[in-house]
Amino acid sequence: MPLRPLENWQEVGRRVAAARAARGLTQAALAAELGIARTALAKIEAGTRGLSSLELARLASTLERPIESFVAESLPAVVSRRAAELATTRTLDVAVQDFARDVQLLLDIGALKPITVEPAGMPSTLADVEGLAKRTRAQLDPVTGPLPALDAAFEVLGLYVAVIPLGEDGGDGAYLPLEAAGVAVINGDLPSGRRRYTLAHELGHHVTGDEYVTDWELARARDEGEKRINAFAIHLLMPRQSIVRAWRALGGRESPREATIRLAQDYRVSWTAACSRVQNLELVDDTTATELRGAPPTRAEHLAMGGVVSEDLVAPRMSPALARAVLRAFEANKITSGRAVELLRGAIEEDDLPAVNEVPLEALTGELG
Repeated sequence: MPLRPLENWQEVGRRVAAARAARGLTQAALAAELGIARTALAKIEAGTRGLSSLELARLASTLERPIESFVAESLPAVVSRRAAELATTRTLDVAVQDFARDVQLLLDIGALKPITVEPAGMPSTLADVEGLAKRTRAQLDPVTGPLPALDAAFEVLGLYVAVIPLGEDGGDGAYLPLEAAGVAVINGDLPSGRRRYTLAHELGHHVTGDEYVTDWELARARDEGEKRINAFAIHLLMPRQSIVRAWRALGGRESPREATIRLAQDYRVSWTAACSRVQNLELVDDTTATELRGAPPTRAEHLAMGGVVSEDLVAPRMSPALARAVLRAFEANKITSGRAVELLRGAIEEDDLPAVNEVPLEALTGELG
């Protein structure tokens, strides 16, 4: 799905301003790095001054963004989201657009296999939400019990993930649908349990066929649709039957605190999520749930119960299938070593890349016309 170049400088300027803000730079600071006057940069961001090819290359390098992110037409879903003028964070917006372009490139060159999922639509009741979560789990491995690394687990549904450190104020996560896949960006500066919960939430947008969405803070979701996606996430991570069975095996009736700690550890969720789940399933009463929630377990308690909640989705990280696709594309001479390192988001250096296959004669013929 090649993207057409933009037709006006106003949109280029808006993207420059957004990328600058995402890096936390003032106009004066960026102008100094580019070697131009602050007033010149102000005109660029206002769309009243264009950029030379050298200035554009220097700008992209300084802001660590691909050149096409400034001059290529946006993906349709992003355009639709902007038209609605909904609240978002610039950092997440920039990150999910960049990642979507990376995934689309791998699809376009045939390095990544297209996977489409028939949208289920937004569930209308909580019972429907649980049913959708159950049907989704049936397509994952394992079908019951705790899920392992979520980015690898969700690949079978065509959702590809990048975990990027975005700071405490960078929002939780974002989702964007493509024609033959979906992409999600998760803030790597969140606690592990919250990262997993956020990714499960973004999968909810993916399987329901929801539009592009930036989730600023899931815990404060107000929209009814977002609340249902929140419920989907917890049903997916902690299925009813699995939790009830584990609760009984752990002696939850007699030792609710110890059982809840073990559930948080085994299912790799936050303490708040574990407490809410056992409350929603009526395994504890409201008073007990409130007491549990107000007294998070100490490290000593975690160790006494067999360990701590193991980390998942540690930044920087991307879906394993994407990493394999990048390496295949590099070995087949479809992308350069520099582009491969860029797509892998610094996970390896150029010297770590595998050997490149010889370029087929037909490939050269195609390049030279």
